[in-house]
Amino acid sequence: MAPSTPPTEDDGELDGATDSHGDDDAVAEYRAKRMAEMQQEARPGRYGRLQRLPASSYAQEVNGADEGVWVVLALVLPGEPSSTRLVNALELTAQHHPAIKFLSMVGAEAIPNYPAANCPTVLVYRSDVLLGQFIGPRSVGLPADKASSSVESDENTVLGALSNVIDDFKKCS
Repeated sequence: MAPSTPPTEDDGELDGATDSHGDDDAVAEYRAKRMAEMQQEARPGRYGRLQRLPASSYAQEVNGADEGVWVVLALVLPGEPSSTRLVNALELTAQHHPAIKFLSMVGAEAIPNYPAANCPTVLVYRSDVLLGQFIGPRSVGLPADKASSSVESDENTVLGALSNVIDDFKKCS
């Protein structure tokens, strides 16, 4: 008895199989696309730190951020205690959330004649759209008279305020 061989198209046994060849290509294309998406999602964040910007970099770093990237910009007044506390809290927050771009600038350099009384200010952007703003230390939860709080406590306070903006955005989209 001769060994059996797999059927071929010439045998006429695979006539129905050739109809699904186009489906195989579509499935392979979808699989490749989905794998690329999953690898992108699994990739560690590329930020992970608070970056201090000169005024000349504002447009490039904020308005030119990649599509879908969250940008948190702190406008600060150097030497002012609330600004220092916010910067310290954002430095820690940035380490814990490396997919979010955290930036810091001197308020008057970012916006000419920006009032010192408004510092610190936090602006939250996504895809070049301003989604939230916190003007002054109390708006982000950092009362000016609470200089003895820990950086971790300040981080939790700031994170709570930022989470509200992000959660509200997700509900609307």
